[in-house]
Amino acid sequence: MKPSALVATAMTVSLLSIAGCSEDPEPEIASPTAASSPLQSSTAPTEPTATAPPAAAPEGESRKAAMAAVRHYFDLVNYATATGDIDPLRASTAPNCAACSGGAEALDQIYAQDGEIDGGVATLERASARTVKIGDDVRYLVEADVTTEPQVVTYPEGEVDRYPGGTVSYQFFLEPFENGLRILDWNETPS
Repeated sequence: MKPSALVATAMTVSLLSIAGCSEDPEPEIASPTAASSPLQSSTAPTEPTATAPPAAAPEGESRKAAMAAVRHYFDLVNYATATGDIDPLRASTAPNCAACSGGAEALDQIYAQDGEIDGGVATLERASARTVKIGDDVRYLVEADVTTEPQVVTYPEGEVDRYPGGTVSYQFFLEPFENGLRILDWNETPS
């Protein structure tokens, strides 16, 4: 299922593995228990504001902060989808995140071609987080269900792409950055 233009394009980009090359150590689970939380969402989807990006990214390094960072990422996805302003979205991710870059580039290209995007608002439905140790480095793994509304992308020449929306499960890998966390990589969880 291709829930939105951002996700559809990003998923066609080859994803970076959190473990990296075969020389890198395999991730170790640092905590046997995972923080889990149903993420609150309104019953009716809300359109992101077109005048200003979402509030600043959450600070801190914890499983709770990791879930908040993923929620913030989707607030930025919704803002970028509504406005074409991808700079805040890019700032929330690592520069080598192929999935992140692919999605941001897709939005940039749609708006550069004077395309229009209707719908596709993404909402986190459920998330859980745990710490992952790679060598001496601590990373965070967030598993989340993301529901997107149906979306229509219309180009000036009349071409139309339609995405049905739906719920998909993802894994997000986050790394410490400045005073908080940023998305290092993400991928769809196999069904």
